Amino acid sequence: MLSSEGASSMWLAPAGASRLAATLLVGALLLRFSGAGAVRLRFWGAAWIALAVQVVGSMAVSFAEADRSSPVFFLGVVASCIGTYGYLLGLILGASELPEQRPLSAAARQRLISAAIGLGLLGMVGFYVAPILPAAASALRHDMSLVSRFIVCAAVAHRLGQDRPRFGTGRWLVGLSLVLQGGQAAAQLVLRITQPGAPVDGGLSGVVIAGLMGLGMIACLLDDDHQAIARASAEVRRASAIDGLTGLLNKAAFVDAADARLNRPAPMGGFGIVFLALNRLAGVNHSLGHATGDRILRASGERLRMSLRDGDEIGRVGGDEFAALIGGVGQKDDVISVAHKLEEVMRRPFEVDGRELSVTASVGVSVYPDDALDAATLLDQACTAAHRVKDRVGGRVGVYARGMNAGALERLSMEHDLRQAIDRNELVLYFQPLFRLPSATVRGFEALLRWRHPRFGLIGAEVIVSLAETTGLIHAIGRWALKSACITVEGLRKEGHEPLVLSANVSAHQLMAEDLAGHVEEALRESGLPAAHLEIEITETAAIDNVQTARDHLLRLKAMGVSIAIDDFGTGYSSLAYLRNLPLDTIKIDRSFIRDVGVDLGDGALVTTIIALAQGRDLRVVAEGVETEEQLKFLIARGCDYAQGFLLARPMPPEDLAGFLPKGALELEETVSVD
Repeated sequence: MLSSEGASSMWLAPAGASRLAATLLVGALLLRFSGAGAVRLRFWGAAWIALAVQVVGSMAVSFAEADRSSPVFFLGVVASCIGTYGYLLGLILGASELPEQRPLSAAARQRLISAAIGLGLLGMVGFYVAPILPAAASALRHDMSLVSRFIVCAAVAHRLGQDRPRFGTGRWLVGLSLVLQGGQAAAQLVLRITQPGAPVDGGLSGVVIAGLMGLGMIACLLDDDHQAIARASAEVRRASAIDGLTGLLNKAAFVDAADARLNRPAPMGGFGIVFLALNRLAGVNHSLGHATGDRILRASGERLRMSLRDGDEIGRVGGDEFAALIGGVGQKDDVISVAHKLEEVMRRPFEVDGRELSVTASVGVSVYPDDALDAATLLDQACTAAHRVKDRVGGRVGVYARGMNAGALERLSMEHDLRQAIDRNELVLYFQPLFRLPSATVRGFEALLRWRHPRFGLIGAEVIVSLAETTGLIHAIGRWALKSACITVEGLRKEGHEPLVLSANVSAHQLMAEDLAGHVEEALRESGLPAAHLEIEITETAAIDNVQTARDHLLRLKAMGVSIAIDDFGTGYSSLAYLRNLPLDTIKIDRSFIRDVGVDLGDGALVTTIIALAQGRDLRVVAEGVETEEQLKFLIARGCDYAQGFLLARPMPPEDLAGFLPKGALELEETVSVD
């Protein structure tokens, strides 16, 4: 780099003091304001400090040149050599810390430091052998530094030029100054070869080059700030497009991605949207906590993402809702096929803290351009199709069809009405008698929820429960229904109608709730109904979705003296294997199996088997949906314990129960005869 040639050096001109101050200022600025990630600027700041040391050393050497044995001369020599090669070392170490490139290894860095120390020592030798070996001294003091400066400037300039950073003004200025500085060193070296003994004098050009380098390095500080701002802005944009829980696209970003696909000049095939609404997640949140629900959401998002092709998009577009953008499809059937695949993927249970939890998903499909021409509408239509399927059967695939939106608006209206139904006393209970077989006496009643809607008339329990689970009202309505039913049946018992058992249905959400036993105990206490006269009914699907949780909650009820019945048996997995894990007292055979027992040999054999196996485990058997005498005779002949259905008695309001009880058994005895 710059030599220590005394007064001939550009740093020893009359303005040397101001130049010294300038080098210190540039170095201090680079060291003070370089950020934590700008290691190269700290090295370059150290290089400018070394340059200042070299200037001071050159001044001291020039001052004490006449007395080479003085301490001032020695310190000047040391400072001049350290500054000269420390500057070059700082340049190359700074260039090795560019963020876009691989940094130097520790071994390579150690070799550079050793080389700088060795060159500095040789330079010091050159000062002291000058009186004896002037040619060797000149080579060690000047030629060696010129060669080193040329090599370092060329290497650093090459490294800086390998990348094109977004904000590179400072880096290009530094690179330009290095090229000029390296060219200047080469020119001086050639001059010394052609004219031995020629002085090393950078002159005004050296001052300009040094100023250009200082300006470039300070500009790098601003470039780093701009880069940090750009990274922060990009991170904000990324965060605003990403769902924080699952890491997937959020709803706005998903719609933008779909619109971008739609607006491509020449799209490769059509595309469709698959919407997935998770079932029973609210029950998991209520019973096991939101942390468990969040884990299921994260696992669901990852499972769906891994099931899609490269190029397809997946986003979380609601609390328990996901959407997939399926591109490159030729027809609607292709999207439907993907939807079925995703629905099957979601059927696999999740393992959380040693528990197997099943949430399943209701899936809807819409396709561009058949259903809509914009992404937001397509997403709404797929959502409508999914919720329409969820209302019917749950865990299936629905395809959008014209007219579904009207149904969705109607559902929203119904949800709004349900929120006010309790206050308006529109919810009522009907009671369907349960008959012993073959004695034809009334064992008790099943409480059935009804809604006297001002516009739609009497609405059944399936619609009410579906709406209540969606709106979060299921627990409030369930507590009201259980307490009201207990009060009604206890009133009949007090009138002398003994013994009567109340069968009360509990939804999947209620079954998963930790406070189920507490609500049952409260209803029994406030009504006065003995626990032995209450039977809680759960559905087969609700029980097997989370057997361990269901077992824990049902055991609490059993400890209170409450009986447990499983409703709609056979509609789930049609297996008795899990019955060993549940504390059951009663099995209710679904009406779909009773309907054809007299004409379908398969159904008849299945019902016969269920009765035999259940009674072998000391479980009571109830046949639902008995509508013909032929069905009733079949059940009595097979030893079925209980039956209920329209043939025997329809559900009735509470005010009709007292009048029904005495003659209900009599009419049945006179009507039914078994061959």
